[in-house]
Amino acid sequence: MLLTAAGVTTPAATTAAAGARRSLQLQEQIRQLTEKKYELQQEEERSKQRPEEQREQLMAKIKRDNTEADQVGGRGVPPA
Repeated sequence: MLLTAAGVTTPAATTAAAGARRSLQLQEQIRQLTEKKYELQQEEERSKQRPEEQREQLMAKIKRDNTEADQVGGRGVPPA
């Protein structure tokens, strides 16, 4: 509920607030759908690759993730 300077709620102010909330909801939905589209496009590209290429990319990702984890954690996992 929005109040004017006189402390009275106006229908226009209430409608504007509802419109602003709806706009934010739609922007968030667009962001989520765009992210999902990107993920699906990546998955489609991976599915077109040969198993050897998929394995190489997965190994590279694991190495990147491990390096990032080492940097964030400040130490690596001790060898087994």
